[in-house]
Amino acid sequence: DTQFATFDFGDKVIHWEGRSCHPRGVETGGGFGIAFYGDQGSLIIDSGGYTIYDLKNKVVEKVAGPGGEAGHLQNFIDAARAKDYSKLRAPVHEAVASVLLCHLANISQRTGRVIHLDPAAKKITGDDDAAKLWRREYRAGWEPKV
Repeated sequence: DTQFATFDFGDKVIHWEGRSCHPRGVETGGGFGIAFYGDQGSLIIDSGGYTIYDLKNKVVEKVAGPGGEAGHLQNFIDAARAKDYSKLRAPVHEAVASVLLCHLANISQRTGRVIHLDPAAKKITGDDDAAKLWRREYRAGWEPKV
């Protein structure tokens, strides 16, 4: 269940690690979570809220609250049913951007190669096999209707 991916943006690099079934969890020692490490500090999100640390490991802000995805999913379903997306907790374009890197990492893992993306064209370049994985082929009658 463990995957590592590196995303090189030229002037920035993101190293991502996924380990969804490992019992250790994130820094908090258990549960689900995500950690962001930057040049100004760190943000640790877990099932009980989030904590922001400065570079000296001092807590800058700590907020408790429910974790998990249930609230976000319910928010999306409520917006879709009401046909009112103005109250989404995260705009759709942010959701697309956040899962894009996950898709690219999975394509890279499946092909065993580095993936190159043309961000303007929104296409994988130089690798026809990888580009085929960019889209899904649906059985007749099961195609999504948007």
